[in-house]
Amino acid sequence: MRSRLKLLVSCGQGLEPACVQEISTLFPALQATPGYGRRSGFVEVNSTDEATFFEDVAGVPSSIHCQEKIYVAVHEKEMQWHLFTTKDILERKLEDFFDETFKKLANPVLNGKLAGMVNPSETSITCVEIATLLPKALAERHLTQSQLQAIGNRKAKSRGIEMILKQKDVPRLLVRAFGDILVALLQLPVRPGNLPLTKVHPTGLFPSFAFAMLQEAFELLSVSQVWQRGEAVHVVDPMCGAGTIPLMAWTAREYLGQMVDVEPGSLLVSGIDTDEVFLAMATENASALGAGESVSFMSSDFSPVNLDSPADAIVCQPPYGYSIAIPDASLESMHADLFDWAARNTRAGGVIIVISPRKDIISRVVQQDTWLLVRSSRVRQHSLECKIYAYRRLDTP
Repeated sequence: MRSRLKLLVSCGQGLEPACVQEISTLFPALQATPGYGRRSGFVEVNSTDEATFFEDVAGVPSSIHCQEKIYVAVHEKEMQWHLFTTKDILERKLEDFFDETFKKLANPVLNGKLAGMVNPSETSITCVEIATLLPKALAERHLTQSQLQAIGNRKAKSRGIEMILKQKDVPRLLVRAFGDILVALLQLPVRPGNLPLTKVHPTGLFPSFAFAMLQEAFELLSVSQVWQRGEAVHVVDPMCGAGTIPLMAWTAREYLGQMVDVEPGSLLVSGIDTDEVFLAMATENASALGAGESVSFMSSDFSPVNLDSPADAIVCQPPYGYSIAIPDASLESMHADLFDWAARNTRAGGVIIVISPRKDIISRVVQQDTWLLVRSSRVRQHSLECKIYAYRRLDTP
């Protein structure tokens, strides 16, 4: 197979369509497709002209929000694992793979352009850290991660590139298998979701998921026959935690505003939470981002709150009841209150988007005469199989 350069965006399992939509909207000249099989969690970005690859994709890493990590796929090779019956054969094939990879990296022109993507102040890559996700076929033949790194180290040195472990600012080369395809990925220094939060919760929502949910909400609003565009669009997260969803809405306000033909300054964003620790984190994150008073946070249980300005979109991640133990009865009551509150606090044609692994609870509490399930998407977040549920209010035009 012929190996060509491409960007590989790690967005999260199940978010591939959302990632493709964002990239295709922002960069229509590029080809964005789900990569390496269904629900791999990756999207390939290719230029129509390989000669102008670097110029064509230059703006992607700093622009897109539906991403956890972004790589340049330097080299890929088909590995027919089932034919490599001995450890010796497997090692020779891996030596070939690493030799081809570092031969590419040693090319002065390619090396310089890759260095510029990893660090604009650098003109060449002279050292890398090799990280590996051990393919099952290697483990079955008793080849360890350290042995795989040793093979890479030998081939890197033969091409004049040094391997360094766990040192800051050293380019990271990830070797990963997607089925029978082995890929060498050079990681780019991009914050997850391009959302530089200073405070996060270990079980909080990943930025790429927050963006995908917001994009889903605005897409539903954009095609609604009932929802009427106003002077402003109000997005509310009634369980905002450290503020990932509201702050992503603010960060992506220009993109989201274009989806519904409103100016970025006409996007109102609010977060509500009962936990003062979370609200302090959210406020600090907003300050660090420069959001100022553009994003408002309220200390309260959402249930008694009557919004001064009805919401157009409610987007949230209700508690799952796993990391913090919550009885199912209490969870069900909380979810029922959420959908009831949303019905009272949204405009006609408004939407609610939630992510949850608790299909059992969601299916029991949603009022069928109030909310229409437009679609649900299977995703995987924090190693949990979840769904993103997109509901629209049932209103008569």
